[in-house]
Amino acid sequence: MTIRKKTAYIGDVGEVEVLRALLDTGSAVNLITGADYGWDIHVQVPRTPTSPSDYRGEAAWGMSGRSAHIQVKSKTGNLSPSVDPGTVRGWITGSKTGAPTFVVLVVPGKKLYFSPKDLQLLLTRWEEKNEKKRADGKKEVESLTLPLSSARLFASEQLSWLLHLWSKYPGIMMSSTLEDWPSLTRQALSFEISNFIHQVVLAWLKSHFSDIYVGPNAKGVLKRTTGSHADNDADADFIELIQGADALGIAEAGYLAMHPGEAISQEDLEAFAWSVLERIANAIEKFDYRWPKAEFSTSYSSSSDIGRSREEAIDLVRDVGKFYAQCEGWLSNS
Repeated sequence: MTIRKKTAYIGDVGEVEVLRALLDTGSAVNLITGADYGWDIHVQVPRTPTSPSDYRGEAAWGMSGRSAHIQVKSKTGNLSPSVDPGTVRGWITGSKTGAPTFVVLVVPGKKLYFSPKDLQLLLTRWEEKNEKKRADGKKEVESLTLPLSSARLFASEQLSWLLHLWSKYPGIMMSSTLEDWPSLTRQALSFEISNFIHQVVLAWLKSHFSDIYVGPNAKGVLKRTTGSHADNDADADFIELIQGADALGIAEAGYLAMHPGEAISQEDLEAFAWSVLERIANAIEKFDYRWPKAEFSTSYSSSSDIGRSREEAIDLVRDVGKFYAQCEGWLSNS
């Protein structure tokens, strides 16, 4: 007589719960495979991160045209699941171009997941381990293990933001700590959002003004300590460009998004924006009036046009500012 184990039932229920969580983000989902090998889910992401309560009374909502790929697997035995390294390479390649792959593990009592960044780290470790084995003349490890100790806790309420940020800003997600923010303290979270906006403004300035000489008076204008005075034409050109390009506007957009529904004074807004430029000025001085390294380069923008890339930078800091505010909300509710 055929039997069905309770562990299989629990695993199937967990997989359905993941599917429901995806539907609750407003995404359109398509199941590619199922049954004994886990589910392969193609997800079409909505235009903005949402929750089920946002859909009450709504007949329709906008979709972004972006997509994600979810592998759902149940773990009922003692061994950690493993995958083919070539498959993981394909997942990472797709993730870097805006079609991220997540691996969700359903284990007794909870659900875990690996993001594209986690998969990249595991693949790098696997490659390093096999490189050492080859050097020692030993047999290589064929499969890549997904250790539960390296997985993240799957939180349904965070899923819409996870899909939104990874599908829209893959380069930023690969090179930043954004997906760690929901687990941070308020103090650490405040530092991270300030540093993030600083890095975006720095990357934007470097991408358009890196060939301009940065002298002591240029540092002064970033610090708001001097107006248009410059000892030479190079400094004057830099000051004119910075003032005309309105780098302050990028920082201000991020700050406003951090405080939705709050009355922000113009004084506080300008103080925050100038603090971002002053931080860049201090870094320029530290590097002997050369541009410091930017963490993000220009991975958030595909345009060489200064105006368009500025709008893309503003779009990015607005999204991340809203994500920061959401993380604050999760902390308040925990």
